[in-house]
Amino acid sequence: MGETMNDDRPTSSLPRTPLRALALLLSSAVFVSLSCSDDGGKDKAKEVGSKAAQKQLLSVQSAESWTLPGLHKEVQVVRTEGNTPHIYAHDRHDLAMVQGFVIARDRFFFLDLGRRLGLGKVAELLGDAGLDSDYESRHIGMTSAADNFLAVMTAEQLEICDAFAAGINAYIEEAKKGTVPLPSEVELAAPLLGYGTDAVKMMAPFGRRDVAGFAAVLLYNLGYETGDIGRGLTARTLDKLFEGKAFAELRRKGAIADIWNNIRPVRPASSASGFGLETATNAPPPPPPPVAGPTPRSTRVARGPHVPKGMLQGLVERFERLERALGHDHENGWGSNAWAVAGTSTTDGASLLAGDGHMPLTIPSYFYQIGLDTSVYGGGKTHQAGLVIPGMPLLAVGTNGHVAWSQTQLMGDITDWYVEELTLDDKGAPKSTLFQGAQKPVEVLEEAFSSVAIKSFLSELNSVGGDEVWQRFKTFDGRWLMQVEGKKVVHALIYRVDHPEPDDPEKETSSLFVARLSGPKPCIVGKTRSNKKARKIADDPTRPCIQ
Repeated sequence: MGETMNDDRPTSSLPRTPLRALALLLSSAVFVSLSCSDDGGKDKAKEVGSKAAQKQLLSVQSAESWTLPGLHKEVQVVRTEGNTPHIYAHDRHDLAMVQGFVIARDRFFFLDLGRRLGLGKVAELLGDAGLDSDYESRHIGMTSAADNFLAVMTAEQLEICDAFAAGINAYIEEAKKGTVPLPSEVELAAPLLGYGTDAVKMMAPFGRRDVAGFAAVLLYNLGYETGDIGRGLTARTLDKLFEGKAFAELRRKGAIADIWNNIRPVRPASSASGFGLETATNAPPPPPPPVAGPTPRSTRVARGPHVPKGMLQGLVERFERLERALGHDHENGWGSNAWAVAGTSTTDGASLLAGDGHMPLTIPSYFYQIGLDTSVYGGGKTHQAGLVIPGMPLLAVGTNGHVAWSQTQLMGDITDWYVEELTLDDKGAPKSTLFQGAQKPVEVLEEAFSSVAIKSFLSELNSVGGDEVWQRFKTFDGRWLMQVEGKKVVHALIYRVDHPEPDDPEKETSSLFVARLSGPKPCIVGKTRSNKKARKIADDPTRPCIQ
């Protein structure tokens, strides 16, 4: 199957004869590689090889043609067995734009939810039910990471992101015209979320920040580390280990000395010493250094600074929810691997690379198989095949015919945790933190959240909607305040009640009721459909009771 992408110029179908696409692509690869075989006729060989590859691409029967505003030149897309797209463009800009268009046709809903998760905008699609997710994304710094990505990107990288987003937007425009089918997930969700037959309204346009937001989700999926908090909580419980059991003291000291405090590499030598690969010798690795004699084993628990147990417990529960949302299942396990075999150890002399990215199993998959090329038409350096993360315009796992690459868990220590001593203001909000004996004022940041109003035939999905502004706090040197430990005083309760519409009893709606719990007698002090108004009512201690 072939597709033609072009700019605003008129297009015409060329007569083409069917050819097995996979064989075609293999032939093209041979022609491109042969162009570099003769240094004396390098330019001529490259031109002949490129023209031959172009001719073979055009021999694939054309299935459809599209016009994408902003393309520099015509782009060809060949789909092989398994419906895998291979994109042939003149330059990286056109390659990224068509990649966005092609992937959006297959994975738009995946792209949409991913960028909303990264930017804290799920509630703009799913209503009030998404507010907790939005708050978490912004509070843990995922959205800040997306903005940091944009701040350090080069002009070329930003151009690629813009082109990729433009390709997605071109697909959205075609969906609005009805020239391409809507995503099946959008068609299913539209009536549930109150859009009825106007499902295309769910499809918001993309920009470079949306691409960065998807990248931030990938970063947090691979490298956001919450284990320090869990280990801190475990350390707080070790003093009571085996309490009430036989030989409790002996067993506790043994566990602390032999397991908790016994930190060392599992094996003394690596399997690829020197990373010489093909040039390495087959000699066995050197023997490990002699093990030192017996040393006193400490039975004192090795732990960091003191943190209230209640704070650690609250953070652990919070991050367990985050881990589940990211697809991390520590009970059943999740992980990755990448391994290579040097050509000296294979039957045909070719090196082998196998990779399994550190990603959870999802439907649809986190990966998307694709081919990307600017060599055939533009003489560029891009000639790749492999797997992309759908929301990012670059190949995550694959090969260019000379080098192959993969990825696993980043294992990068990108998260540090601090214990801060806070001073609160008269209203109980963080005012300053203690740093080297001096009080340093905290920075107050106001985050605007939007939630869409939803009237669904499923009451669980109903949403009041509206705009809200929530406060976050940051220390003078840039650390987010994640959890505050102290006495929790509840003055008011906000709860939702589903009920029939006053003017139309056949329709169901919902309202927020505010109950004041302080004072001589609890009572209802307000009723509204707005989250913002409900919070304002709850914060007013002079509000009278209502019937």
